[in-house]
Amino acid sequence: MAVWGKKKRIKKSWRVVLVLVLFVFCLILIDLKLAPLIEKIALQQANLAIVKIINQAANEEFAKLNNDADLITLGKDDLGQINYISPNTLRLNQLSTDIVLKIEEELKILSSQGISIPSGLASGLTLLANLGPNINVMIQPIGSIDVKIEDSLEAAGINQSKYKIALAISVDIQVVVPLHDQVTQVQTKYPLVETVIVGPIPDTYLDFSQ
Repeated sequence: MAVWGKKKRIKKSWRVVLVLVLFVFCLILIDLKLAPLIEKIALQQANLAIVKIINQAANEEFAKLNNDADLITLGKDDLGQINYISPNTLRLNQLSTDIVLKIEEELKILSSQGISIPSGLASGLTLLANLGPNINVMIQPIGSIDVKIEDSLEAAGINQSKYKIALAISVDIQVVVPLHDQVTQVQTKYPLVETVIVGPIPDTYLDFSQ
């Protein structure tokens, strides 16, 4: 009887070990299958969060301008037609600096708080999107924020042209989810000036890309 009882306990122990092994194996399979989806969703949500911060910062600083006409000067010839465009580089550079400082402030807050993603999003089903435990995603900016002033002058119809100035803003970030992390770059453009000019295309304008 003692031998039989010992064999029974050994058999039961092997069952427990087998169940544990299968459980761990299932967890590994789930991780291998869901991890790429969760990472992809985390990158998408991080991108949205950063773009939102950039747009809000730009909106706030741009709203402080008395008039966006301060950003450019339009010169006219003797016939009253616009023949050159002169951007206010000093004002544009100051505006860019103010926007960057505001973005940095908001990124510090985001870095300390992170964002939460419902694990149900990984299912791909709308009904389950808001279900399941939240996955905490940490977002850390890397390096400095890159801002470039871009302008363009192009035909916009018969005897019309359009002049535009925009800020091209890019931020390198590290997105960290449990056991995974990835570095990515968020890019967006914020329009500052868009002017329609009636008449011939002006002969002279400052091209920031040169």
